[in-house]
Amino acid sequence: MKKASNRLVWTSLVLSMALSACGGSKTPQVEAASDAPVIDDSPVHALVSLPVGSELPADYVQRVAAWKSSANVSDALVLQQFDGPEAPGFASLTVLEFPGELAYRQWEKSEAGKLAPAMVVSRADVLVDVRRPNRDSSKAVFVVSRYESLIGTADYKTYTDDYIVPNMSNQYYSGIMTRYTMFIEHEATPPHQRPKAYLLTEYANDQEFARKEGVKGAYKEVLLAHHPEWKRINDTKTSIRTDLDETLARQVALP
Repeated sequence: MKKASNRLVWTSLVLSMALSACGGSKTPQVEAASDAPVIDDSPVHALVSLPVGSELPADYVQRVAAWKSSANVSDALVLQQFDGPEAPGFASLTVLEFPGELAYRQWEKSEAGKLAPAMVVSRADVLVDVRRPNRDSSKAVFVVSRYESLIGTADYKTYTDDYIVPNMSNQYYSGIMTRYTMFIEHEATPPHQRPKAYLLTEYANDQEFARKEGVKGAYKEVLLAHHPEWKRINDTKTSIRTDLDETLARQVALP
């Protein structure tokens, strides 16, 4: 009889040890992979808009405050349009931040259906968000510019980084602007056929807002003269977005 090879002896030993660990001769059990869905716990954002000409329900601000005090909503900003030279795109806009997907789904299931019929809820991704931690939003002038996106979200992110950020950064570091955030909807909402992008900018107060055009205009001339790529995007941006409207707004204080 041939002597067992070292490989065969080693294999038998390993098998014996495995069987012993499993309780004798029982076949080792392989734990089945879980079928439970993986839920992303990164922040989720939603925009709640009210069309021009509509009035906020009397209890709406209190309801938003209640959401914010719950575990489902981690932050809430309510804006209300006020008279200005620009044609407004909404009467009110609420920016909601949720700690994760499950929190958003719970809010959507329990609260979204209770909103006034005219209100439109849209999921949105944040493409850029820069803000000063010590700003006083109660004194701020908000400007929300809306665009219909003609490209995909990834490409709009690139456009935001290459074109929007240089322009906004100048106003931010000049001291007049205290926040700029770009959102883009997951899906189109009526009456538009494509997702909308929302550029939310916050100016420290009325005096700083009055300086906007001078600061923005002077730096735009620099960009056009010395940054060929920025100029190229500026010259071709009608293939990236369609301008919709611009709204001046104030923060509505939550109780």
